[in-house]
Amino acid sequence: MSTRGCIAMILAGGRGERLGTLTSHYPKSAVHFGGKHRIIDYTLSNCTRSRIDTVGILSQYLCDDLQAYIYGSYEGAPEHSDVYMLSPQNKRDPYRGTADAVYKNIEFIERFDPECVLILSGDHIYSMDYNEMIEFHKATGAAVTVASTQVTINEATRFGIFNADENGRVYGFEEKPKRPKSCLASMGIYAFKWSALKQYLLMDSVSILTKRDFGGDILPKMLRMGESIYTYRFDGYWQDVGTVSSLWQANMDLIDDPAARQIQDNEWISQVSYANNTPDFVASGAVVGQSIMAGECSILGDVEHSVLSDSVTVSRGAEVVNSVVMPGAYIGSNVKIYNAVIGTGSVILDSAEIGADNGLDFFVDRDICARDVSLVSPWACVAEGMVFQSGSHIYNQRLEEWLAGMDTKMDENRFSVHHGQHAFIHQMSVV
Repeated sequence: MSTRGCIAMILAGGRGERLGTLTSHYPKSAVHFGGKHRIIDYTLSNCTRSRIDTVGILSQYLCDDLQAYIYGSYEGAPEHSDVYMLSPQNKRDPYRGTADAVYKNIEFIERFDPECVLILSGDHIYSMDYNEMIEFHKATGAAVTVASTQVTINEATRFGIFNADENGRVYGFEEKPKRPKSCLASMGIYAFKWSALKQYLLMDSVSILTKRDFGGDILPKMLRMGESIYTYRFDGYWQDVGTVSSLWQANMDLIDDPAARQIQDNEWISQVSYANNTPDFVASGAVVGQSIMAGECSILGDVEHSVLSDSVTVSRGAEVVNSVVMPGAYIGSNVKIYNAVIGTGSVILDSAEIGADNGLDFFVDRDICARDVSLVSPWACVAEGMVFQSGSHIYNQRLEEWLAGMDTKMDENRFSVHHGQHAFIHQMSVV
């Protein structure tokens, strides 16, 4: 199905609170990933691969930023697709859930009179030809087919979990169960018969006992009503990057996991690469090992097992290990960074340390920074010599709170760091 018989609706409207301050300037789907891309690029490249002609992107949080990226940076979007940004027309009536977002765009879908509607997530890393799933969906005659993948029993509590027979017919479903009965997890990829989807969206819209969610409301109701629901089992690499630790892990997988590397190297995602074409500069005496660099990086220190987006500077004596560094970040002399995500445009001044075995525990955040992965917010400025424990969540407001607690008063300070032809000027004012 390569024509208007099937259209795709990408859910890209969430704030992504589990990513902490990483989404303070970007919606979750527009966060940088893998050095060369944004997270949403992977779903869009799958639409290109599958020859899906019409793609609607349902955006709400910081939707102007995502629209600017799609229409500005995303050159032509998928080559043979029409991409539409679909944010709430009335800001006083926002999307109240995944199902509500699609319900409020029923008129848009009706314009194309599709047989099948794909509902996709804009925050997953994977490579899939949706046509294979659509053909399976048509062959079974299902009202809805949901892609699924095997997860561990410990991970199963984070997902919608299916019970299905050997043919894929679903007879049980639980959203984020405390005691999972299987490890077959929903990937948040749905192929709906449009007639069935429209019916259940309309029913859900008048219900008072609903959160307007596909996994929490629509699927369970369809199951109770005896609808034909099938699961399409996907065996390839897939990662939901909705948390700091999963985003960090997926970036590390690009180095360690052949299946993840294959996604990054395939022709579809390569078509949507926005890496800087200027070569990286690696100074004499600097060491770069098992790492990805996206272009125009200046490396004077050591980078090991890390992913660097474009225009990153690593100064002399600095060490960056097992970390993800987003565009334009400046890392000063003798800085030590271990197991961290460093946000866009952040400045880390000389001799600071992030991910230490000891140091300031004021910044440790076990909810946002699980698995001892530290996070530095986009555009944050870390002062010279500060030392942070692993699992720290570092952002300007938190730095101000700490300094205030230490009865420290600072006049307005300006930090200006020059390297080559580039200058980063960051200002932090603390009273």
